[in-house]
Amino acid sequence: MKISVFAPACLTAFGLTGCLLSGGAASKPGLLRDANSARNATTASAQADSLNDSTDAAMTEPAAPKPGELSPASELMIRTCRNYLAINPQSPKAAEVLNIEASVYYNNHMYDQSRRIYQRILTSHPDAPEALNSVRMIAQSFQEVGNFEEAEQWYRKLKDQAKEGGDKQEAIARIAESIFRMAEKYEEQEKLTEAAAQYERVALEFPESEIADVALFNAGLVYEKLTSWSHAILMYQRLMQKYHEAQLMPKARFRTAKCHAKLHQWDEAGEMYLRVTANHPRHELAPAAMYNAGFSFENGGKLIEAAATFERLAQLYPESEDAADVLFKAGELYGKLKEWESVTRVNTEFSRRFGHDKDRIVQALCMVGVALYMQEKTSEARKQLKEATDTYAHLKNPSTVNKYYAAKARFTLAECDHEAMKEIALQQPRSVYNRKLNRKADLLDKAVKSY
Repeated sequence: MKISVFAPACLTAFGLTGCLLSGGAASKPGLLRDANSARNATTASAQADSLNDSTDAAMTEPAAPKPGELSPASELMIRTCRNYLAINPQSPKAAEVLNIEASVYYNNHMYDQSRRIYQRILTSHPDAPEALNSVRMIAQSFQEVGNFEEAEQWYRKLKDQAKEGGDKQEAIARIAESIFRMAEKYEEQEKLTEAAAQYERVALEFPESEIADVALFNAGLVYEKLTSWSHAILMYQRLMQKYHEAQLMPKARFRTAKCHAKLHQWDEAGEMYLRVTANHPRHELAPAAMYNAGFSFENGGKLIEAAATFERLAQLYPESEDAADVLFKAGELYGKLKEWESVTRVNTEFSRRFGHDKDRIVQALCMVGVALYMQEKTSEARKQLKEATDTYAHLKNPSTVNKYYAAKARFTLAECDHEAMKEIALQQPRSVYNRKLNRKADLLDKAVKSY
């Protein structure tokens, strides 16, 4: 599945808040006590009453605000900011007060209102320290509502306006994040081609970003969804070449191998699966990678490599749930190759490890019988295979494994009878002909019954 790397953003508090609520506007007494304007004094008195009323109301337990509405405390802060600016429109603190007002809206998820205030700062106070933060917060507000295209554009403005250092580096990181989230959004909408292109953009434009390797990995996964196996391989290869220390390396190798297998490129698939085990032997995917490598080699006709891989898997990962099955498989493949020394070695190891396991006893007996059958020791094979089926018949609660290998033993017995039937040549005289024909019919009946 795709990988996501982001947590919700949060906003810092501002130091002027306490000053506003404690009557900081009175630091400009000349503006409050204007002898030439009775209207100003009346307005100030009305504003003071408004603040007092709001403060009394805030002492009671407030009801939770509805979405899109402000709490009484937030409304109080908004009015305080506006009162301050109405009284002190030319204050050097004006940009900071606007910043506080915008942050109140932002923290209440009222992003349209917050953006209008931040835009006002940019228009009225472009040189204030708060201007750069306004660009940042406008970008962040777009990101919060999933408008990642606009977020990207505003983060690019932040990068262009910021000086070298933390702000510029943050802007670069946020641009990459916006593109990444745009890709996630496209993927959720099943616009997979667009999603893959945006994931690629992250790594192309910001190769040093902390999320560049994740973006390439996710691009590969999306191309897999599109069954574009070659493109997926390219993404994983770029990840492996550029980000050697990435935690995604074993997964990238594993999925590269899987894509090669989808293209029936069995040699490449097997070799890449083995690289997972060789380079990451303790990774959770290592046993599965070796298992897949064995079947990739078998599908590619490299039986000796397949058998050796299965045998090695049983040695390296003895606790794997597949250990017994792959050891059995190794014995079968060695038998096909007539590598009888290897068959004997595997059989001996299998019997040592699983011969007394009640859940594997039928499998152990079956394995020896199959090996004898492959060596054309039919008489001995029949005895061993029959013992496997008889043992199974006496088990009270046979495991799934025992059921499977009891069936395999029965199937191999059928093969013995079928081959014996085919080898009988019908000959004259009639007495010999009839006897052989009856024998042929008996063997065929037995084979059919076993099948």
